[in-house]
Amino acid sequence: MNEIHASFGHGAVRVHIDQTPYESPNPTTGTAFYALARIHEGHDLFREVDGNHEDEPVPNDGSELRLKQDEHFHSAKDRKFKIIVNLEPKVVDKKILTFRDVVKLAYPNVQDGRTSSTR
Repeated sequence: MNEIHASFGHGAVRVHIDQTPYESPNPTTGTAFYALARIHEGHDLFREVDGNHEDEPVPNDGSELRLKQDEHFHSAKDRKFKIIVNLEPKVVDKKILTFRDVVKLAYPNVQDGRTSSTR
């Protein structure tokens, strides 16, 4: 049965999380990957990306995560910010918001200048 799984690309791969090597099933889920590395609550995992690009966040959920041999990941404290919009607290994950982002937070039921209610 293992031969069948291997032929479809399933198996274990070595990955590095915070410079520590781990063996992980491939594919896996974000939830299982966070558990493998014992990532603390309030921290996120990021897949390292070459070049002048931001590292990719790894969602901590049941979505499928495909890994490559010797791929590198790192953890960091989550990037959530609390802001106040129209006297209501909001949580965002970007340090810089556009005017459009703030309007969407203030008026979530308005799209392109129209309300989302049906008439």
